[in-house]
Amino acid sequence: MPAFVDNTNVLDLIGLKSEIEDQFINDAVVTVTIKDAAGEEVLGATWPMPMIYVVSSNGDYRSILTDELILAPGASHTAVIHAVGSGPDRVGHWEFIFKPKTRTVKDA
Repeated sequence: MPAFVDNTNVLDLIGLKSEIEDQFINDAVVTVTIKDAAGEEVLGATWPMPMIYVVSSNGDYRSILTDELILAPGASHTAVIHAVGSGPDRVGHWEFIFKPKTRTVKDA
């Protein structure tokens, strides 16, 4: 996920799917929490933040990360995504590291 400091960023979860039933899940409750390098929730938002289903998609969810998030340029941050679908055994959990950067003219 490319992320820029002091910018609005978009975080997408693409194609949430039940591997058991081989079906896309369009009715899950999906949340994200952004943590800093020390494992603390970053300031500037209330966590966990909902990820909203993208209408007419196949299991896509999106969250808008505001420019108010306190992201440290070049430092490791972790996005923690948790999804719970309706029905039994429909839980997903992902964690991935990203390093936000300060946007420059070449990034425009």
